[in-house]
Amino acid sequence: LVILDEGHRLKNDKSKISKAIRGLQTKRRIILTGTPIQNKLEEYWCMVDFVYPEFLGTKKRFNNLFANPIKCGMLADSEMSKVRMGKRRMHVLVKKLAPIVQRRDESILRALLPPKQEFVLYTRLSEIQQCLY
Repeated sequence: LVILDEGHRLKNDKSKISKAIRGLQTKRRIILTGTPIQNKLEEYWCMVDFVYPEFLGTKKRFNNLFANPIKCGMLADSEMSKVRMGKRRMHVLVKKLAPIVQRRDESILRALLPPKQEFVLYTRLSEIQQCLY
């Protein structure tokens, strides 16, 4: 069993760390991350492919079926047909991932944490900071 925290570090399947982790012979793999998608949807494929190889197909197939249409549909100047296609592909992807992805946000911990306290501290600027400001 491998439990990998900060799993988003596998975002590049060509990196040394990704290759080393993928080389581990295990029957079960679990990834934990607070930021599953940082920049590109392809990064998400890398994490899913580590846990369930080929679950989303090859990277090329994933890009053709999901990443590219979703990205095209999110552009500000996208045609409505591409926006609709992107939304449909996103829906299909979320549904496909539902059995293997457990998403939790901070709300499950809210009752266990003390209330947030904010403090305002005033400081003087240094001479250099004053010049730059």
